[in-house]
Amino acid sequence: MKSLFTAICLTFSILIVSCEKVIDIDLNTAPNQVVIEGIINDQPGPYFVKLTKTVGFSQPNNSLPLISGALVVIRDNTGIVDTLSETQPGIYATSKIVGVSGRTYEMNINIQGETFFAVSSMPVPSSYDSLGLTKIPFGGAEQFFATPFFRDGPMQGDNYRFVTKINGKQDKINTAWNDVIGNGITSNQPIFTDTELKKGDTLEVEMQCIDINVYNYFFTLSNIDQGVTPSNPPTNIKGDCLGYFSAHTSRKRTTIVP
Repeated sequence: MKSLFTAICLTFSILIVSCEKVIDIDLNTAPNQVVIEGIINDQPGPYFVKLTKTVGFSQPNNSLPLISGALVVIRDNTGIVDTLSETQPGIYATSKIVGVSGRTYEMNINIQGETFFAVSSMPVPSSYDSLGLTKIPFGGAEQFFATPFFRDGPMQGDNYRFVTKINGKQDKINTAWNDVIGNGITSNQPIFTDTELKKGDTLEVEMQCIDINVYNYFFTLSNIDQGVTPSNPPTNIKGDCLGYFSAHTSRKRTTIVP
């Protein structure tokens, strides 16, 4: 299926700014490096920060070491300060902070005296109208691909990330777009997945409106996956770590493959 995905991406490269892969943290990393995944969205909380460490190339990475006992604090530009609670090993949850479009959020983490800091601003959401399916001919057959219909905002500078789940399982391929091409239009571009859609599948596509730093992270990650660049994606977190901190809007649509 990987060759299918690559071929389709080449065919439709004019339509899509970048196709992104879910974080695969064993790429170009040194052993035992901190990995931070922090998310705040505009849906009801709590929101979570996950702390892990990388492992050596010779070690299996299906069970990454979780980091317990860290101090994780998130504050917004209205003065709300939230010290997160470790609800399970390596997973820290908010209790006070609220995700609101237009606000800016700061994340501070202390892990045994080592500090990390990040800032992310939550954009204004674009209108996610519906989720459809597009048939695309390939190899003598036709295959279904998810097609989110959404209206880009009138001002240039909007960035989007799409997360696809098939039958409740997140697909390995994410998609990130911006409006450098097609500012202000209604988009109907298909999303490519690592898993072929089949009749009866339940398809969910989440649209996230993200800031430019988070977009750059996933854009570079896609280049790494394709072997274009040997460097790690540019994290928006200050400190010796991998990962990202994203304050984004979230809208989900679901459909059944006919």
